Amino acid sequence: MNTDELLTKLLDGGAVLGLLRPVSGDFWLAAAKWLPDDGDGPSLRWCPMFPEHQGHIHHTRYTKATAKGDYLLMYLGDDYVGGIGPALEFDIDRVQYANTRARWLERLAYGDNQARFADFFNNA
Repeated sequence: MNTDELLTKLLDGGAVLGLLRPVSGDFWLAAAKWLPDDGDGPSLRWCPMFPEHQGHIHHTRYTKATAKGDYLLMYLGDDYVGGIGPALEFDIDRVQYANTRARWLERLAYGDNQARFADFFNNA
């Protein structure tokens, strides 16, 4: 499975982005996509589900992304930047994650929220 296919699979099932740099933390993903090199290198555009930074778009630079099992690993040069994996394999509050994801999906399903969020995310 290539990195695009695995990213889609992870997002569909619930994914967490675990970053070590430039900031450290686990972020519950609402959306993510690979962006091509814009002159400063490729990046991952991502947006976490609420309550963490809802509505904020972030970019993480990398030079190499690889699929390893059910995980996507990102490197900047030789340094590991972070990875994306199945949410339930991270050390997170699973009940809070399940409730947060359910609320997120419920809000997306209301009216034209899904299309509005996709437009917001893709054009950030």
